[in-house]
Amino acid sequence: MNHVNQSPEIQNIRNKLISEGWSKFIQSISIEGLHGLNNKTINFKFPVCAIVGENGTGKSTLLKIIACAYKGRDKSETFFPSKFFPDTAWDKLKKIKLTYQIQRGRVLSTSSIRKPSERWKDLVKRDENKVYYFDLNRLQPIESVVGYAKLAKKSIAETSSRTLEDTSINSISEIMSRQYISGRYAKTTVDKRKEIGILKFNFGELSQFHQGAGEATISNFISALERIPEHSLVIIDEVESSLHPKAQRRLIRHLLLLTRLNRLQVIISTHSPYILHEIPLEGRILLIRTKDDVDIIYGPSVDFCLSQIDDMLHPELCIAVEDDESEVIVSQIIRKYAPDIHSRIEILPVGANNNVETLNRLGTDNKLSINVMGIVDADLNKSKFSSLMLYGEFAPEKQVIIDISKKSINKLAQAIFLDTSLVEREFLDIQTVLDYHEWLFRLSNKLNVPEMQLWTTLVSIWIQDCLPVEEARKLVEVIKNKLKSSTPSR
Repeated sequence: MNHVNQSPEIQNIRNKLISEGWSKFIQSISIEGLHGLNNKTINFKFPVCAIVGENGTGKSTLLKIIACAYKGRDKSETFFPSKFFPDTAWDKLKKIKLTYQIQRGRVLSTSSIRKPSERWKDLVKRDENKVYYFDLNRLQPIESVVGYAKLAKKSIAETSSRTLEDTSINSISEIMSRQYISGRYAKTTVDKRKEIGILKFNFGELSQFHQGAGEATISNFISALERIPEHSLVIIDEVESSLHPKAQRRLIRHLLLLTRLNRLQVIISTHSPYILHEIPLEGRILLIRTKDDVDIIYGPSVDFCLSQIDDMLHPELCIAVEDDESEVIVSQIIRKYAPDIHSRIEILPVGANNNVETLNRLGTDNKLSINVMGIVDADLNKSKFSSLMLYGEFAPEKQVIIDISKKSINKLAQAIFLDTSLVEREFLDIQTVLDYHEWLFRLSNKLNVPEMQLWTTLVSIWIQDCLPVEEARKLVEVIKNKLKSSTPSR
């Protein structure tokens, strides 16, 4: 389902963008002659934009092109296209032109860099600005980085440290859902240029050698982010790397806050639905690989993005049920009473009723990245569950078999091409087994009909003859309302 993010921070950025504008803002980039993005123009409509697409659609290429929009004060602060797009023994790049439209306050300027043949030209004509490029996906564990392993020895002594500001510690704690008392970066007697990140907990300090990958990534990242000056361009490749879903969401919220406060322009790449849910429609850019090209879609829904980067279907509503038997019942009710919405829904067996209830609660509270509701079996205490319940007073297999045995044995016998008296006898016999979970399995063996085929037939007859129409319509109406609802991510 299309979720419209209405978080206050996003609206604050929109208001500020309209009323005051951004001092430096790349509005568009036109690309000629470079890889699969040839003859493409990419527009940026929000200060925080997420680029999504399958591997190979050009996300990283686009980020590198963006990084080359500005020059720094000197070469050490400048990204050069020759570094990102080198000529090799196999690749000879030429006839390239990258054109940037950059808004400075109310003034819109256009600049280009070119590579007509061997060398890049017009690089000195670029606007000046600070550019920060983070590739979180390629950050290595600290013990793997050259020169750091030797700092892990016990004999090494700390010489000095740089303390993280309280705002940084609070941000790291918020993103990681874990309270840190303080943080610092220490230097040692071995190498004064290399710093070791250290976080302090209630039980003591942990260096990056013992922190989780997400903690180490976020502590380094936040420390760098909060020292970035106003009006800078921030580029982040694979922003979700090493982070669990909750941390991904909170990181984006933190980026939105910093963007508003410092009027940054932030452009990220991602494959994560959790990230996308936190970005407004005007900040989403989808790259779609076609047969011989790449198309650009602006403002796509999260579900549509996922449908382009995943083979799995991502429906507008997921209905959690306990087991396969319940799935068949709910599916057939929808097919009979609302066939037009069936393709928009996925019915997912998730096990125990507690799992269904948990998912229903999380869905109701808008704490999941997808639209979810739960339907539990009827053999439960209704006062203890907020989920919808199937009709009846027993578990599905028990309810259906008892009802069919009372009303529709003849119809079932005809449907499975067996003698009515045989079917009736087996139905009476099966109900003497105490464990009703065994009923369907044993009945399948006795009647020599595959279990799920038999169950599907039983359910079809039960819905036709035994399920009150008003009960079926009531369930379908709740499902339709859930489909209509907009579920903002939080």
